[in-house]
Amino acid sequence: MNQIVDPNTKQGDEFSHNFEEYGDYLYFERNTKEKPSCYENILGIAQKRIVIIDPFFSEDEDPQLFEQVKKEGIDIKILSICKDGKDDKNVKALYDSIKNKLKKNITAFNLCVHCFKTKPKRSVRTGMTTYDFEPIYTWHDRYLLVDDRAFLIGSSMNNSVSGEKSFGIYEVKDDGKMVQFILNLYRQYVDLHVNWKTGWCFSTK
Repeated sequence: MNQIVDPNTKQGDEFSHNFEEYGDYLYFERNTKEKPSCYENILGIAQKRIVIIDPFFSEDEDPQLFEQVKKEGIDIKILSICKDGKDDKNVKALYDSIKNKLKKNITAFNLCVHCFKTKPKRSVRTGMTTYDFEPIYTWHDRYLLVDDRAFLIGSSMNNSVSGEKSFGIYEVKDDGKMVQFILNLYRQYVDLHVNWKTGWCFSTK
């Protein structure tokens, strides 16, 4: 990927194993013997902020992705959805594990983890017919914002650690439109979270 460099390598060095570079697209071919490092390395270039929007999380695996984040005062925001019985304890475990990982390299940072509960189904009766529907404002795409650079992520964070699935990462260069989209999406869901009073947020602030 153009001008994305692991902070622990020399300028211009390529990423590690199994990557093919197609302009602004970085592809990882599934290989269970080696973990992918592209997501982790991209996080490592952050100088001021990281915004992650990912509909799924694994509190046991995701912290590994933050091993290369070493910039003091970095601001990190994560937005996800609680599914499959996950609750505030799982969200707190994710927050704590990422916080502890960051503390190994930096002393000052802001970390915020938002996680929404999906809303239950409700019935609306129209005439003699009852319609069931589920007003869930959720998404399936994965987004990443690093400073002022926007990325579309082809797989969730836990897959970016395990290497069990092939996936791609694409940097969107559109004069900042995708950056604003990601920021607006994050703010929209945070506002909905506050209004619904559903889900949880853990933050260092």
